[in-house]
Amino acid sequence: GTPPTMAAQKILDPEGIPTLFPVTAARTVVEPLSPLHFSLYVNYQNQAAGALKHFVAETGATKVCLQAVANDYGQEVVDGFEATSRALGLEVAFHGSHKVTETDFAGSATAIKNSGCELLILGTTTKDTINLYSTLRKLGWDRPIVGNMVPYSPIVAEAGDGATEGLYIVSPFRAADYTDGDAFRTEFRTTFKAAYNAEPEPYGELGYVAGDLLVTALEAAGRDLTVEALIEAIEAISHYDDPFGGPGYGFSADKHAGGAGLVLVQAQNRKWVVVNDQLPF
Repeated sequence: GTPPTMAAQKILDPEGIPTLFPVTAARTVVEPLSPLHFSLYVNYQNQAAGALKHFVAETGATKVCLQAVANDYGQEVVDGFEATSRALGLEVAFHGSHKVTETDFAGSATAIKNSGCELLILGTTTKDTINLYSTLRKLGWDRPIVGNMVPYSPIVAEAGDGATEGLYIVSPFRAADYTDGDAFRTEFRTTFKAAYNAEPEPYGELGYVAGDLLVTALEAAGRDLTVEALIEAIEAISHYDDPFGGPGYGFSADKHAGGAGLVLVQAQNRKWVVVNDQLPF
């Protein structure tokens, strides 16, 4: 996640140790550009930008709201939301924040409903996404609610008795479709279930991608491995097809965030369904 990665970099950087592909899309883990920092994802700011641009175009919304966790990750979402809102000339009707331990969202949900907001962007995690979304729907608020990659998990789509039905997610990766007959994905699912007695989920798939990219770079760097050779090998991976069917990845000497695109998904019948697999940002 964002706070642990940022803390770790302060320890690792002085020792010349790379931080490779952490599970965070924070812009601050790769900017300003450092030879030691690499990320897989289109950052949270651009995820928020993609969400706002898409839904403003689709719905004509002019008044928007944000609810985000009060930590480094949440601030990244705030930055993207505020910059894009200004650029699009949108009115921010409500801007709420909460602690990661928050469970009662009645006050926030009521404030959002009463604000006249036409679109809600979330900078939330798992439980808070479920709790806030379900509370708003119970209050009868029916405008679009859009999260980012963090709550993109089967747990959220499957929550309760349709508690998150209709929730949108803008993500730089796509959860695999294991019913499409693809040979790699079929084998991956079989191997994963045998090893862990569970269905694979997006963050397991991302772990595979991160590992595969690292092995690809290590093989290219050769046996006489140095940090410099490893960095050059990662930067040379200009195009990597996502074996799970999402946007690909690519790096260069001046691009250390590999993500190449965004997808839009929605919770439908307790599953994530792809709505747009080429969402601009």
